[in-house]
Amino acid sequence: MAFKVSYLLFLLVAKCIAKPNPEDNVPATTTEPTPTESFGNVWKLDVQGNYWLFWKTNATHITFETHVKTKGYVGFGLSSNGKMFPSDVVIGWVDSNGTAHFKDCHTEGHYAPIIDASQDWFLLLGKEDNFGTVLKFTRKLDTCDDNDYLITESTVKVIYSYHPDDPASFSSLPWHGAERRGAKSLMLLSSVKANEYVPPSDAEQFDMLHNNYEPVISPGNEAYVHHILVYNCPTATDADVGKVYECYRHRPRNLKCSDVVIAWAVGGVAFDFPSNAGFSFMTPGDPQYLVMETHFNNPTMKSGIVDSSGLRITATHTIRQHDAGILQAGAKVNKLQFVPPYEKDFLSRHSCSQQCLQEKEEIHILMFQALVTKQNSMKAFATLLHSHLLGTSIVARHIRGDVELEPLAQDLSYDFDYQDNRMFPKERKLNIINRMFTVFQNLELNTHHPLDSARGASKGAEFNIFLAHMKY
Repeated sequence: MAFKVSYLLFLLVAKCIAKPNPEDNVPATTTEPTPTESFGNVWKLDVQGNYWLFWKTNATHITFETHVKTKGYVGFGLSSNGKMFPSDVVIGWVDSNGTAHFKDCHTEGHYAPIIDASQDWFLLLGKEDNFGTVLKFTRKLDTCDDNDYLITESTVKVIYSYHPDDPASFSSLPWHGAERRGAKSLMLLSSVKANEYVPPSDAEQFDMLHNNYEPVISPGNEAYVHHILVYNCPTATDADVGKVYECYRHRPRNLKCSDVVIAWAVGGVAFDFPSNAGFSFMTPGDPQYLVMETHFNNPTMKSGIVDSSGLRITATHTIRQHDAGILQAGAKVNKLQFVPPYEKDFLSRHSCSQQCLQEKEEIHILMFQALVTKQNSMKAFATLLHSHLLGTSIVARHIRGDVELEPLAQDLSYDFDYQDNRMFPKERKLNIINRMFTVFQNLELNTHHPLDSARGASKGAEFNIFLAHMKY
């Protein structure tokens, strides 16, 4: 196992390196089709751009619209494991007469889907256009049907398929083939998601690239770039700018860089702040030096890998109402954080008490107090849940005084390959009492691994760590 962490220090300058390039926001192959209405969420499910998914939600329902480059049948479903079965699926097509056919089904094996006795997915529109086939359909988040997938804030694996021809009937579906199917992890209830980011019209962008806030991963290195953190580094000087070094071994002693500004992990896409908040740069008291920490994971010990991955930061001169920051809670790398051998299920709890906050995070507490002195509170609006390969579920709990409130975030079907920011449905208020935060964070990690030796804390992806990067 080779797991390397490298740092690169930057000096913030007032002039950005480059303007946004419009070509950066155009898919490599098929251009995004036009939906029948504004959905707020869009995802290109396959690399070729042949299958696009649009969706929107409210308190009780979710509405999908698929645009698929085919004039045959279209399959769409929700799965707990990303495989064909067991899954909650719908099948639909538009025949030569313009009539739409659509059924709510489920799968039990490597054979045609079974039509549900209770039809809980409802077709709103079915048509063919210049792109292909368009199906628009809706369902309740909870249909109370054992054959339907319960949609929550947890990660769900969306499965999809399509075929060039219409079937004779639902009972005689031809196999879609190995090249016209796939699966993608998504958080359906997290606000405004898109894998093609379009910056504001007045924005400027500059790249923080290793060896030279949107991930810019070197092509071919997606499997090796594990995660990237950007810290404010107030003790740095001009002499430190441009230095590259290995963390945990050769970090310069003068660099005290602990305040996270940006956090990205594998599978994540560009994060767009809410319209009333953003990180402040280039004003008095703002970060002047940033250090980028890149974690590389190379389990096969492959040699000859050259990487220049980093992050693209989008800046606007339109000042937003509130300055934003990040609060980390959870279990960082620690030799005492390990899973005993042969454990099929293991629950790990970590908490941060008021006393812990006061003694261990004095710099953060002073910063938080400065932010919320007038209102005696701060407001959290998003979080990034981060764990390694052993994690299967994470819960960020919130306790005020002796009362446990609704979890700040939870993912009961965590996917290591899809670690993305999730927007809260509404801002969460975190209070200060007696000049301290009353936030009690408790993250839970379930693991499944029949190992013959204990798995301890390490920098490697197969070892344990779990954090909530809370944006406020």
